[in-house]
Amino acid sequence: MPKGRTEAAILAFRHEHDLPLKPAIDDDLLAAMARAEPRQVSEVRANATTHDLREQGVQTIAITDQIKGWAGKLFGGSSVLGGGGVLAWLTDKATAVSGARDAVGGLGIPPAAIAWLLAGVVVLAIVAGLGVLIWVVAHKVEVERVADYRTGKNT
Repeated sequence: MPKGRTEAAILAFRHEHDLPLKPAIDDDLLAAMARAEPRQVSEVRANATTHDLREQGVQTIAITDQIKGWAGKLFGGSSVLGGGGVLAWLTDKATAVSGARDAVGGLGIPPAAIAWLLAGVVVLAIVAGLGVLIWVVAHKVEVERVADYRTGKNT
């Protein structure tokens, strides 16, 4: 009976390559490992999606889902982060800010108040940008996790 995962892996490799079943690393094992082809990955695993990993309860996907949710709230709505909607959203907001600036200018508000208002808009834009950045990083981690799973790097 193997004492640990390493011994179990050695015994499994030896069994698959018709070597004597002993948990030792010797010249025969090293030579067989040098000649061995990569193990085949099942079709189901090779075609896995983020949804599949989510259903399996993979912790990395659960964490990225949570981070994406937070980033979406920080940005102003996770549905906006789905793709081409980000640029359209930013364009709409910039147009609204420009219109607001023109309207405020007509109200006779002092320039200092307008400066504070614009500073607030800049801060909001930075927070929104941070939200997008966090979402993009979490998405990249998720994509890499799926790729690793598909190739057999992770279980």
